[in-house]
Amino acid sequence: GSSIFYSRSGDMGATWSEPAVITFGMQMEILPEPVFDDKDRLHIFFASYSGNSFNLFHSSINGEKIFSEPEPVVQVNGNMRGAFFPAIKIVKNNILVVCQGKGDSYNDHLYFTISDNYGVSWGKVQQITSGKFNNQAPSIEVYDDTIYLVYMNNSEKNWSINMLRGYKLGEKWDENPLKISTTNANCYSPDVVSAPDNELLITWH
Repeated sequence: GSSIFYSRSGDMGATWSEPAVITFGMQMEILPEPVFDDKDRLHIFFASYSGNSFNLFHSSINGEKIFSEPEPVVQVNGNMRGAFFPAIKIVKNNILVVCQGKGDSYNDHLYFTISDNYGVSWGKVQQITSGKFNNQAPSIEVYDDTIYLVYMNNSEKNWSINMLRGYKLGEKWDENPLKISTTNANCYSPDVVSAPDNELLITWH
C-alpha cells in the first residue's frame, strides 16, 4: 500500500533532510495533511481504507517524538459512506475539521466535527450541507469564533462557490448558504483566508 513521506528544513528551505517515511501499518495511507498546534506539536491527518470505505484518520507526535496510534476522526456508518479531503484549523485546544463524504444517495456532502482536547477525542459528526446535489472541496477560516466555510456546489447548471458560517466554533451553522461566485461558468478550488482590517479573502478559478 501507499505510505506517507516527509522532509524537514531547518533553514527556511535552503536545505532539506532526506525523505523519511511515516507508516502506521495500515492498508493504505494517502493524502496527508500536516498541521501544527499552539504547542508546536505536529498533527497528521490522512485517508486510509478501513472496512468497506475510505475514512479520515488523525495522529500526533507525543512527548517522546513518536506518532500516536492513528484514530478515525469520524465514524463512517449510517448515511455516511466515506470521509476525505479535510479542511483543518486549530484554535487553541480546538481542532476543527470539515470533510467531504458520500451520503446515502452517493452525492458528496460536507461534514463537521471538532475536538476540544487536541485530537484525543472527537465530537459527533454533523452533516452541514443538504440537497440532492454535490458539495465538494471545502476550505475554512476562523475569525472571532466563527468558522467561514467555502466550497463547490453544483445545484445549478454550473459549479459555483458557496459559503456557510458556523457560529461559536461550529455549534450552529447557517441554514442556507451564500453564493459567492456570480459568473456564468464553472468555478473550482475555492480557498478562504483572513486578511487585514477584518477582511476575508476568497479565491477560486
